[in-house]
Amino acid sequence: MNPQQKWLGVSVALLGAALAASLTLTPARAGAGNISPFCLVCGDRGAIDAVLNVILFLPLGAGLRMAGCRMRSVVL
Repeated sequence: MNPQQKWLGVSVALLGAALAASLTLTPARAGAGNISPFCLVCGDRGAIDAVLNVILFLPLGAGLRMAGCRMRSVVL
């Protein structure tokens, strides 16, 4: 793996982590306090939210893989 590809992977991973953090660490909307924090697919749009969460973290995983992390580590 060349150094440019590794730095590109690190950059993509950092941008993906920043995107995920900015979109997930914001205060909850009013009225969302009735949902358990341990429920993975809850509410009217639970399945859509689960799929969007997976899509949200794809850039982070792709960047880690490009940076040279093993596939098992990236998936975990």
